[in-house]
Amino acid sequence: MNMTLILAVFTSLGAATPKLEIHALDIWARPLPASAKLVVKRGGRTISGVSAPKATLDLVAGAYEVSLTTPDFKDLSVSFDVPASGPGASLNIQPGLGPMHGISQIREDQFVWNPPRVVYTLVLGQRHRWFSAQGRPPRAGSGVRLLMDGEETWSTVADEVKRATKTIHTTTWWWDSTFELLRPVDSHHRLSESERRMNTLLRILDSSPAVKRALVWQPVAQDGVASWLTSDSAVRSRGEQANDNFEFMGQANSISGRFRFAVAPFLFQERLRRANAEYASRTFTTETPVKSNAPEIDVDLTKWPIGVEIAHGAHHQKMIVVDSRVAFVSGMNYRDTDWDTSAHRVFEPRRVSFSESLENRRAIRDREKQPATSPRKDYSTRLTGPIVRDVEEVVKIRWDRALAARATNSDRNSAFNLSSAPAAVSGGVEAQLTTTMPAPYGEHSIIESMANAIRESKKYVFIENQYFRNPALNNVLFLHMNAVPALKLVVVTMPVSEWTDPGCVWTHKSHARFRDAFPGRYLMLQLRSFETTTPNAAGDMRATFANINTHSKLIIVDDRFLSVGSANFNHRSMVYDTEAAVVVLDGTWVRSARRRILGNMLGPTISLSNDVSAWFTKLKDVASVNDAVRAAWLERGDKVRFSDGQLPRYLKPLGFLYALDFREASKCLLESVGPDMT
Repeated sequence: MNMTLILAVFTSLGAATPKLEIHALDIWARPLPASAKLVVKRGGRTISGVSAPKATLDLVAGAYEVSLTTPDFKDLSVSFDVPASGPGASLNIQPGLGPMHGISQIREDQFVWNPPRVVYTLVLGQRHRWFSAQGRPPRAGSGVRLLMDGEETWSTVADEVKRATKTIHTTTWWWDSTFELLRPVDSHHRLSESERRMNTLLRILDSSPAVKRALVWQPVAQDGVASWLTSDSAVRSRGEQANDNFEFMGQANSISGRFRFAVAPFLFQERLRRANAEYASRTFTTETPVKSNAPEIDVDLTKWPIGVEIAHGAHHQKMIVVDSRVAFVSGMNYRDTDWDTSAHRVFEPRRVSFSESLENRRAIRDREKQPATSPRKDYSTRLTGPIVRDVEEVVKIRWDRALAARATNSDRNSAFNLSSAPAAVSGGVEAQLTTTMPAPYGEHSIIESMANAIRESKKYVFIENQYFRNPALNNVLFLHMNAVPALKLVVVTMPVSEWTDPGCVWTHKSHARFRDAFPGRYLMLQLRSFETTTPNAAGDMRATFANINTHSKLIIVDDRFLSVGSANFNHRSMVYDTEAAVVVLDGTWVRSARRRILGNMLGPTISLSNDVSAWFTKLKDVASVNDAVRAAWLERGDKVRFSDGQLPRYLKPLGFLYALDFREASKCLLESVGPDMT
């Protein structure tokens, strides 16, 4: 039967009252929580019998208002008018807050009914308040364990790698094959080189029967003259060998030049088709793309002081997936600098390079010599449950890209398939893998999730990061602090060199902006370790203060939201370096993590409260006490003599916290370098 005849039959039979189906989903085209509430009004009166997730009603003439409310989701509202002649080809939807949510429509003529009828389907995709709409869906039932510092991270990684039987997939910014994952506390200082080698990254991987695939960033250009800088010959030789169960490739990031950064919008209907067979073959009407909440940035990667433009981007993700069963997302590299204990001792004999002599290790143990590497603060997450597949998918996307680009060793390497997502973990939390994945990938969920969390904050924002120089997110934060008078901001970061750090200007500007505007609600802090030398025969002892290399990439908001991974608080980590972070939204889990983190900084003698004002004041007071202790030592030339070798209270700091301040930006040498490169 041709279309003309169909229309004739349709007209002769007369059309029944049009129907409207409303499907209430989340922005990832998944079912909403049972707490979702769908309300439809016509002419200002609520229509009875309407509820999520699906509702069907007659479309009679009138003005319609549809609202969808769900805890932790943005309120969704749309309106449309149905004239007496019917709605026509589509509903003229007017979203209440612009293109924030997914709003898709389908119009179908159904002839199986007598008389025939028109059915309109309105599919709503509600946007989450905290999680990134642009990113992969958050996964309920994810097992997330926060790992603090290198000792805990690398011993846990080693345990899982030793259990591997099928695959070990990893990406990193830097690879040192002699990096020691395991460093026994009682015997490390006396182990021989051959004994220590058994605990190194490469030896532990070599001993595994699993297929190893490793991807390491290359500076400047793919397989270019600088490709060797971030790996060593030992691991590169594994990539050159075939059939050894060890595959290795380097990968460069070619981002350069000037461009306008904006997170790309997406069509909700495309997610519907991918997520549910019910929508795969249906024809949608034209819809407005869903826009990102992330700030837009004009990026300039050409401001080198030497006037030479090079590819500036890095692949900064640090991820490990073992047997598609357990994953790690980290801020740490396979590098000598990336190991420490949570005690952050000044004289830590295990915080040394593989080649350090036994003589030096013993001298460090005896507090006669400092290690070459400073104390270091960092975090990782151990993941189980459905989020593991998301991590492995990101590794696969980049691995497949390297194979397609014919990177060195690609002819000896193999593609791999993703396994089914692991089952939800009992007692797990809701967590989302967020990423920065620049062109050609086009994923930027880290900046969106952070912007979301800042805008949702009501009590505090806690940032612990290697850098504090992100003008775009700082703008969001500054405006929100003005709008929420009770909001407090704590930043834990590191001093910057006014002579050599190209990010000096933007660090100083960031600090000055918040210090001057919010003097009672903003704390800028740093971490230091303290230890004395062993008293000599006369009882003399010297104080040694060491700045802790705060390599952390952590943000916590209101004891509800925590993001941790590889992304620094700067433009490059949000825009063009590849990064990965895990976002947890769970009050119990985040509160416990925050207490552990602050407890480590404050020291074991300080009690912690869940009241923000109380612990904010505690941080400020402890930093003040420690600043006074540091001043007392300076007055004594960092040297004292006590017959019993015991320090008085006024010479003993509490934990690691100290105040941090910066001078005006004009004191920085490299003022011409913009905020996008540092």
